[in-house]
Amino acid sequence: MKRILMGCALPLVISANMATAAPVEWTVASGGNGHWYEVVTTATYNVFQNAINAAAALTYNGMTGYLATITSAEEQTFLLTVNPNNLSLWLGGSDAQQDGAWQWVTEPGGPIPFTYTNWSGGEPNNNWLTGREEALVGWKGNIATGAWNDYHDGSARYGILVEYGQSPAPVPLPASMPLLVAGLGGIAVLRRRRRAKN
Repeated sequence: MKRILMGCALPLVISANMATAAPVEWTVASGGNGHWYEVVTTATYNVFQNAINAAAALTYNGMTGYLATITSAEEQTFLLTVNPNNLSLWLGGSDAQQDGAWQWVTEPGGPIPFTYTNWSGGEPNNNWLTGREEALVGWKGNIATGAWNDYHDGSARYGILVEYGQSPAPVPLPASMPLLVAGLGGIAVLRRRRRAKN
């Protein structure tokens, strides 16, 4: 089985075993959100958009992946167990839209502002030669806590933390299905009337 990354100028084929471990669920029973998380490191990216595309090209149990969005301290703590080797990984946050206004840009329902942060000391500092550190990398700085750092395209290469959190869309009923049900109901009513007359 092979996975193909779409959204790049040339399709890139990566083997299905590109992840370092199978996805792990943060169960509702343990206080989690029921989402699954996967660390992918055998393919690495030095451009944030390529990391976004790579995550979106992955699926698990019918769910489409996206760069992880971390919205609570509890979720961050859980993710320390998903990434026990403290590997630096792209996350789904960016302030490219407005400098300093960080958002989870990979959230399936559309971007949402940060309500929780885990910045490393002195971060985000937008401190690079271009002054444009607009993407989020976790486990960069104080790696033991998974601390975050704003980062720029084109330098170091990182793996990705992929989140799978939405069930597949329900299969819609054919447009003719309501008509069929109504027709069967009408036939049943006519049969009852005929029996009542006889």
